[in-house]
Amino acid sequence: MSIGKSTARLALLLAGALIAAPGVQAQKPGEDPGPIDEVPTSRDELMRKLTDAFDAIPLIGEDNSALVEKMANPRLGPPLSETFSPAAAIKNLLGRGAVQSPDCRKPNTAAGDPDPGTCRVFKGTEAGPLGQDFYIELRYSKNLQFGDVSYQFRPASPTQDVSFDSLVPTKMTDAEAYEKGMKWLAENFGMTTDEIPPPPQGFYPVKTVALAGQEGGKAVGQPVPVEKLLLLRRGLFVGLGDDKLGHNFDWVPAPGKAFVAIMADGSVREAAIRDWRELQPLPEDQALRAKKRSELMQEMADDLTGVARGPIDHILIGLIITALPRDNGMALLLPAIQAAVVMVPNDLSEEEQNALALKQVSTAGVIRTYPLVFLDNEVKATE
Repeated sequence: MSIGKSTARLALLLAGALIAAPGVQAQKPGEDPGPIDEVPTSRDELMRKLTDAFDAIPLIGEDNSALVEKMANPRLGPPLSETFSPAAAIKNLLGRGAVQSPDCRKPNTAAGDPDPGTCRVFKGTEAGPLGQDFYIELRYSKNLQFGDVSYQFRPASPTQDVSFDSLVPTKMTDAEAYEKGMKWLAENFGMTTDEIPPPPQGFYPVKTVALAGQEGGKAVGQPVPVEKLLLLRRGLFVGLGDDKLGHNFDWVPAPGKAFVAIMADGSVREAAIRDWRELQPLPEDQALRAKKRSELMQEMADDLTGVARGPIDHILIGLIITALPRDNGMALLLPAIQAAVVMVPNDLSEEEQNALALKQVSTAGVIRTYPLVFLDNEVKATE
């Protein structure tokens, strides 16, 4: 499934399917933003800002039952409990002589519930002075439905400090790092691509980590790129397609992140999958209990009136899938919207920040999540 330019723009700029409300203009460099009102936003003004935000998401209307049905039944890949093999990972990453912590054999808590903790398998010395031994560690959820796996490798440290001039720069491109990181996750953690949105053409979720020399507390020389960091966020295919504004909603963000740190020599020093829970759909009747746009706006206004303690500049909203934990460690899919409340239109100068701080006016943004469905008591009890 290809991703169009609109989706690429969302992934790059908003990283959570948040779309800027219409009428909000980007501040030009050097432009005077005007005075900042320290009076909290009134209810009427808040409703106007919410109206602008919802107008940017035409998919959300007064009848959201079809939207909820799509989001509540995404295309799910096989869970880690089926694809991750602890024995194979230990063999591939640690080899013989690995030590397993004793509590790995205790999958349940004292109350009899599935233990959300991790099992630790390791080789080498975890901590020590210069010249210490190497250390390798693998951790994975005792009950894999909780969705946590991590790996770290620390080579034996030298007996003296490493000079900056001896650092070897990485020559790996972002595309090469993406391919290598994805292959590593598949081979060692059993991760599939079913729940990872394909990257937009020409853009890869890869960061370059560079080190700079220091002298007298100041950076000297050119930074040396020593590591590529692949960063992934889980996404679920719901197939909503393009809205009338040209935004693509085939993929919706969901709980779960992963990363792989690749060094200049191509070795992986650290990798992890976090909170990649095994997901289950909501009960079938939940689609009939979808909230209307007007109900969502009132709910959000009631909530934000008590949460946002300062003036609100604008609000961004987007579709998201959250999860309600179950007693068995799995989680229910929950269609929702996420709102980012932006308190100021641009970066404040130090003088502006100090002035507002003296008046005890907050400029910190607020991110809130609101379910798209009314939950019955049985489902709420699992929150």
